[in-house]
Amino acid sequence: LFEDVQAHTYFGAHVYGRESEVAIQQMSQVLHPSQVNASLLHDGYGPLPGIQFPEGGWDLRAHKDRVLTINEVVLADWAKLFDEPGTSPSEARLLRPVTVADLEALSVLAAQRVRLADHDYHWTQGWNETNAKADGIIHWETKVPDSWDEVILQGSHFTIATPFNLYPNWEAKDRYGFTESYDLERLPEQVIPRTNYQRACDRDTYNTNLDHWNGQPYVDSYRVAYREMTQPGHERSLRPALVPPGPANVGTVITMSPGDARFTSLWCGLLSTLPYDYFVKVSGTGHIKDYVSRRMPVPGASHLTAALLLRTLRLNCLTSDYGPLWNELFSHGWTADRWTDPDFTRVELGHIEVSWSMDTPLRRDQERRLALVELDALAALMLGLTAEQLCAMYRTQFAVLRKYEYKMAFDAEGRKLCAYHQSAGYRQAQLQDRAKAGDLPPEWKSIWELYEQYEEDPDSVDWMGHFMPPFTRPDREAEMTQAYNEFQRRLDAGEYGD
Repeated sequence: LFEDVQAHTYFGAHVYGRESEVAIQQMSQVLHPSQVNASLLHDGYGPLPGIQFPEGGWDLRAHKDRVLTINEVVLADWAKLFDEPGTSPSEARLLRPVTVADLEALSVLAAQRVRLADHDYHWTQGWNETNAKADGIIHWETKVPDSWDEVILQGSHFTIATPFNLYPNWEAKDRYGFTESYDLERLPEQVIPRTNYQRACDRDTYNTNLDHWNGQPYVDSYRVAYREMTQPGHERSLRPALVPPGPANVGTVITMSPGDARFTSLWCGLLSTLPYDYFVKVSGTGHIKDYVSRRMPVPGASHLTAALLLRTLRLNCLTSDYGPLWNELFSHGWTADRWTDPDFTRVELGHIEVSWSMDTPLRRDQERRLALVELDALAALMLGLTAEQLCAMYRTQFAVLRKYEYKMAFDAEGRKLCAYHQSAGYRQAQLQDRAKAGDLPPEWKSIWELYEQYEEDPDSVDWMGHFMPPFTRPDREAEMTQAYNEFQRRLDAGEYGD
């Protein structure tokens, strides 16, 4: 079987025989014949492999746990995950887990009794770009609208738990024109994003043609937005953020609400985590349409929801337009919450006020990343995953993220450095541009090379006040495991309720 899917070619050797019970030995992501024989003979000891090494390069290590037994029990789990209710195990779509821990994680997700489909929820793809332009409802013009209710969002406007990601340059001709990024540290109290699409008709016509939820235009409520298109091989596949009332969106974006403001915010927090991103990646889909999201698990009531909600809102509520949401959902119990890393003291998680202020959002790279890591651990606990299963998800489906984080560091003030421009911090990117323009010494064109020089000889680099040593390097598996264990300890101690 030869199948070209999203520029990837998959090869399958199929052997047919007499009808019998399903009992298949499966290996996925095999890149060399030696992996097969050596894994079949492996004793089971040693660390589990992934797809790539963190430092880059394909992980060809053999391991007994690469060899998976696929039977009707496993297929029944897979049918629960991605097929319509009632699908026979023998008709389930085949997945490609890499290790036994990977397979067990899928089983845990399949065991979730409640899916989004079991809830009443609303979703829309907003304006179809071709039809809405032809009908004279929207037109292409790059400018800053006068108000949020004139904003029409595209996918690059936001990213994971970050409503303000990129905005288009003035000469933007298509979706690739998003080259300007927001400095979250200096984000004003109110921001209207620059957009490529503008309203082209009168307001009444525009509002009448919007999708309506419960008799009201969908733009009237806080919603979760995420990009409709994705690829499993990207750094992240699922990129959700909360958007305030007002903006519409085009079809490359899906906005949705599973209920009231609290549930919507919690759902955004869950979608921002590795377990939910893993769900999308392992499905192999290139489009996160309703038939994908409706199969996503919804964990039951948990004492951890308050912790998840606090981190979600401190990541998303970046401007005063989120003030009403923060004020409505504020819980006095949040003031006692704290980071799971006792050594991280620069910003106190529970140092917050009842009313939204400019100090409410987390703004610097390191604290925002730490909040996302803690959301990963919270989601894992709420879904019943173990810490090892969470780490297995990371190893086997997030090769690009692992590569970026392997060459990443944070200075003492929480600003990020990365060897890869796709994950460079805002300050790093701006300083490198200044060096290319001749405003800084030429060695500043590659700040990561400066950092590597600093690691070899700290006295050889003058950071000129732009970065503040000492630097720390991330280790996501260790951080997720620490967060997981600490949240479990707090639960056992009754810190989040009886």
